[in-house]
Amino acid sequence: MKKNIRRRMINKRKNLDEKNWIEGSYIIQRKILDSIFYKQADSILIYYPFDKEVKTDVVIKDALSKGKIVCIPFNDIKNKTFFPSLITSLQEVDINRKIPQPSVMHPYPANRIDLIIVPGVAFDKEGNRIGMGGGFFDNFLRQIKKGAIKIAVAFDFQVLDERLPCERWDEKVNAIITEQRTIFCGDLNKM
Repeated sequence: MKKNIRRRMINKRKNLDEKNWIEGSYIIQRKILDSIFYKQADSILIYYPFDKEVKTDVVIKDALSKGKIVCIPFNDIKNKTFFPSLITSLQEVDINRKIPQPSVMHPYPANRIDLIIVPGVAFDKEGNRIGMGGGFFDNFLRQIKKGAIKIAVAFDFQVLDERLPCERWDEKVNAIITEQRTIFCGDLNKM
């Protein structure tokens, strides 16, 4: 069932027209920048998008300009995880890879990250997510400090009404931000 949902949602996202992708991404990024969680975070881990994931460039540039610690995932394909890698500029991200990542690894401790911006293929309103299928984010999220905030970003069509199938190792997010709404999953105060 997960594979069918993943395939359906990836196709839908890939078919998103350029205008809606750019405009929807901008709205979502503005909502992140306006959130109390972003404003209070000293350090963030944020992905660099591929395959029409929600764009993150506005948030990355803003965080860097405000002196926040910004990390991008540096993938460890063999172990199906990644390490937070510190960047000081978007030019440090190798966008020519299938999954963009820093050109050079500059490790930063996972347990010192305040805010994690989480990508995904599909979500439900309880904070369950389906990713690309490798388990990279689930493996990483088990390492973060208690109290770190996990915010998923997605286009509204990626948030399904039905509960997603999930396994015991799947990690939930605290909130989901779309271009149309913010869904709180758990006991977070409003942004």
